[in-house]
Amino acid sequence: MEKREYETILDALQTTAIYVIREDNHKILYYNKRVKEVSPHVKEGIACHELWPEACPNCPLLSIGSKRESRSINYDLPFGQVVDITATRVCWKEEISAFVITITPHADVVSYTYSKILKANLTADNFTIIKMEREGWGSSRPQHNILSKWFEDIIAEGSIYHNDVKRFRKFSNLEHLREEIRRGNEIVTCTYRYKSDRGFRWHMMEVIRDYNYSAKQEVIMLYVKDMHDAYRKGLELEEINIYNQEIIKSLGEMNFGIYVINLTSGLFNPIRMSKEIAREVHEGNTEWDVIMERVVNSTFHLDYREELLNTFTMKALRKSCQEGKRKKEVFCQRLFHGKYRYVLVTAHFYENKEAGQYVVLALQDVDKRTRKEIKQHQSDKRIATIIKSTYSIMNSVYLDTGMCERIVLNGVDGFGRVKSGDYDYYVHKAAAEVVHEDDVEQFLNMLSLSSLRKRAETIEDFAEVTCQYRSREPAVRWLEEHLFFIRQEKNIIVNILGRDITAAKLREAADTKEQRERKNIISSMSSLFFASYYLDLERDIFRKVTQRNETVDATVPYESCTKGFQVYAEHFVHPDDRQEYLEKMDCKNFIKQLNREHPLFALEYRRVIYENGEMHPNGWIRATVILSETKQGKPSKALYLAQDVSESKEKEERNHKILKEAYESAIYANASKSEFLSKMSHDIRTPMNAIVGMTNLAKAHIDDKERVADCLGKITVSSKHLLALINEVLDMSKIESGNIDLAEEEFNLSDLIQNVVTMIRPSVQTKQHELNLHLFNVEHEDVIGDVLRLQQVFINILGNAVKYTPAGGKLDFDITEKPSQIFGYGCYEFVFSDNGIGMSEEFQRKIFEPFSRAEDSRVSKIEGTGLGMTIVLNIIQKMNGNITVESKEGVGSKFTVTVFLKQQNTVMTGIEQFAGLSVLVVDDDPYACEAVRTILTDMNMKSEYVLNGRDAIEQIRLRHEKGDDFFAVILDWKMPDMDGIETAKAIHEVTGSKVKIIMLSAHDWSDVEQKVREAGVDGFISKPLFKSRLMYLIKKIIGENTKEEVLGTDDLSEQNFQDKRVLLVEDNDLNREIAQEVIGSSGVIVDTAVDGLEAVECFSQKEEWYYDLIFMDIQMPRMNGLEATEAIRALDRKDAKEIPIIAMTANAFTDDMIATKKAGMNEHQTKPLDIDVLIDCMKRWFAKRQT
Repeated sequence: MEKREYETILDALQTTAIYVIREDNHKILYYNKRVKEVSPHVKEGIACHELWPEACPNCPLLSIGSKRESRSINYDLPFGQVVDITATRVCWKEEISAFVITITPHADVVSYTYSKILKANLTADNFTIIKMEREGWGSSRPQHNILSKWFEDIIAEGSIYHNDVKRFRKFSNLEHLREEIRRGNEIVTCTYRYKSDRGFRWHMMEVIRDYNYSAKQEVIMLYVKDMHDAYRKGLELEEINIYNQEIIKSLGEMNFGIYVINLTSGLFNPIRMSKEIAREVHEGNTEWDVIMERVVNSTFHLDYREELLNTFTMKALRKSCQEGKRKKEVFCQRLFHGKYRYVLVTAHFYENKEAGQYVVLALQDVDKRTRKEIKQHQSDKRIATIIKSTYSIMNSVYLDTGMCERIVLNGVDGFGRVKSGDYDYYVHKAAAEVVHEDDVEQFLNMLSLSSLRKRAETIEDFAEVTCQYRSREPAVRWLEEHLFFIRQEKNIIVNILGRDITAAKLREAADTKEQRERKNIISSMSSLFFASYYLDLERDIFRKVTQRNETVDATVPYESCTKGFQVYAEHFVHPDDRQEYLEKMDCKNFIKQLNREHPLFALEYRRVIYENGEMHPNGWIRATVILSETKQGKPSKALYLAQDVSESKEKEERNHKILKEAYESAIYANASKSEFLSKMSHDIRTPMNAIVGMTNLAKAHIDDKERVADCLGKITVSSKHLLALINEVLDMSKIESGNIDLAEEEFNLSDLIQNVVTMIRPSVQTKQHELNLHLFNVEHEDVIGDVLRLQQVFINILGNAVKYTPAGGKLDFDITEKPSQIFGYGCYEFVFSDNGIGMSEEFQRKIFEPFSRAEDSRVSKIEGTGLGMTIVLNIIQKMNGNITVESKEGVGSKFTVTVFLKQQNTVMTGIEQFAGLSVLVVDDDPYACEAVRTILTDMNMKSEYVLNGRDAIEQIRLRHEKGDDFFAVILDWKMPDMDGIETAKAIHEVTGSKVKIIMLSAHDWSDVEQKVREAGVDGFISKPLFKSRLMYLIKKIIGENTKEEVLGTDDLSEQNFQDKRVLLVEDNDLNREIAQEVIGSSGVIVDTAVDGLEAVECFSQKEEWYYDLIFMDIQMPRMNGLEATEAIRALDRKDAKEIPIIAMTANAFTDDMIATKKAGMNEHQTKPLDIDVLIDCMKRWFAKRQT
């Protein structure tokens, strides 16, 4: 296009101003007529900021950065009140970097509807005024540009109606606006009343994203408009549904919008609304013409907007009604979900006495029907286009008759001549006389009548097929037949258009082998090199061979090698590598470095990309320059290749890192080994020194019984410490070697917690600690997992809590079942809290490291290896769980363990018998009361609770006098003022034995058991209270109506072992002698066996239930303890399946305990034997045998 024509077109834009400025200094290179009209002083060479300085604050160049385009809105410019400004990056006259600035009027609806328009930045908390009318808040323009302060100033002036202040303040909070926009809301609005000269009027504030909105620069547009008149009219809308329901029903469900418009009052009633009109109504717009104009302009196709507005405005509708019209229709297209669909808009005119004249307007989706009707028309238009093309012959084939019409179109004699005949005859004649022998089969397969009919069977409306073939003439020609299948009602017509394509085929053949090879080479290079350029070193220019898209934007404006390399380095080379890149990637350096002996050199650098002004790594690049041509012995041409070598670089760096880590690991391992040996030497020698020293002292004072007893006690303490040290070291060894395995076994959480409490209670009582256990939302007690490992974790954490909490301290153990996102698994949280000495923040960071102990004088005398928490962490991680620690010196510590345990498929049964039974819960802890009540509710029982014994007695007395006694009372033992025993006695004085009493406590009641029984307690149960334990106990009370202890509590009465027989299996003579002496001292009859084989023979030779218990060593000759246990369990006799078999072994790992349980053993006792533990074990199993 000539320059004069180009300028003429741009000058014809009457309301659009266009000018071009340089990128470097913003001087004007070109401007159109509109610019000259507005600013007569404009001329080329003057900078735009000198001509229009007032527009600079809202200039789109402020935010364009590296983008191709930027937009902004400005007010009070010479070009109009409110304008849209667009800046687009271009290359002017193919050599100057420039911007095209386009200034167009902003939408009229914005200019005239809104009294205030602001452009604001939520990130920077500032704004720029686009438009600000005087009426409103303070009637003056703000004296600052702080957005949040402007909002507060509006409220402080008292311009907002007092009932709307709270809503306006919440809306104008910048964080609120950010959150609403981030959620994807296209528009955020607030309606409120403001004070004006005409009193309080309804206003609406709207906030939308600006063109330049981003997560780092949250730029918005803020609009304010007066809604008072529209809002008032909306409140006056009248329902006219009553008298036109039948009309609306007759319109059917096909109408997605139905509106009743009263032509007398001008009001309308939406019966079925589109979402666009619903939004307008919601925003307070009730004037039909306003809504109609907005919806038409935003959702209907441009071609139909004028007709719609001329037909369905209030004025047009009234005119049609006056003319006696009964119906008006407009067929148009409307936007649905980003696509235009055909819609029929129909106005039905009615009149009655109550409502006067009114219109029912219906919008119906007729897209599917319409498109089907016009498809045939489109096919006809397509045929007309084809006929006007370069085809020379057209054959119209009628498949039903087999006849055809041959029409000459152009290019030959007899233009327009028509000839008719049998189509199949013509086709086979052409195949025999015209078509090349090699193409005959393909020709007939495509064009024979039978082939056309077969293909037509699959055609719905329209299809195109092409057939190319060669002629038989001496000078071979290429011909093409273009087939168009067109359905006309039930028949299909095939139009076949023929043309000569010999010239096109010859052009294809003109591609030589050398050209194809060159293309293949370039194509191959593009897969290896992301950019390649041909360099002219003499002229300092380059030409692109291959290039990635992202590189194009930076380098395409330049032909100079020097400039191109500089721009590329600024955009893509890491700042630390940029200087070296520019020094070496220079034509002068290429001429200096390249020669026939050294035809190439390479440079590696780090590539970067910039997004939103931030730099991001983008791999490693190797740039290679290869000499390709010399002139008079000097380099003149070269090839620049850029290859991504990130993968090889990363591999190189990984190998280097691996070698470095291996070296550091070796040094660390050597140091750790030395440190380990040093610590172990100290920790082992300390108890060994006590054992050796106390043994010598005992020998020296052999006749002093008290002195000897004291020495033996200290030897026992040191031995236990030494044993614990060995166990922890061996556990740690298994963990580090990866030999730790987890068991998958069914267990009950209540049994686990009871075992942990039983084991830790002696230590708790020794230090007079208060141990509180709490249960929260535990619905699934029966789980699957490694119970012994969990027990090891809990004992370790609780043990530390006991050790590092001064005497009389408080320990809390909370168990919570949390919502789980893993199907079939429960999420369990175990929290251990104490008010002990606490830990420093520094020590908390390394508490899980091996041998870590706080450097604190308060703990230096407390025994410990520093391995316990390391073992705990590894076990929890092995279970895919998590452990966290919170602690403060002098306040206490809190450990939280979270694990996922597979749930058993257990169903609660037998709760029908509990229905309707009422229970009173008595505990001074209200949380404990609520927890118990939740469990009772799940069991279909009624419950109440009180917080002390006296209130309990009063409540029970009142119920007893009414003849409505509680079924049972769950009574806490330890309560202030009046404990559980006193309360139980008082209850029996009121009700006798009619009300059952269950004693609940977290304490050990062995010392007061007799008193509790004398008080008339029917059952004992331990805290925390699990549902399964409570169900078990209540079932016992209901079924047997006798006083009995709940599952899991020990029988604390003395046991008589005189008639008990035990089989002791031990291969070591000394160990067997010690064990026989210890066990026999309790009155038990002890038989012995020296290995597993002898034990099986001894057991099988005795009568059933001859033995009450078997103690079994594990590592023994001939047959070990596991094999012997399996052999005994396999015997065909009842006692073989049920007799308790206790492992008594030096194998102390958890894995060993799992193996013994798997073999069929009932319990695991580790050597050296603890006499108290051994006696307790026999008491429990003998008691179970008796029941």
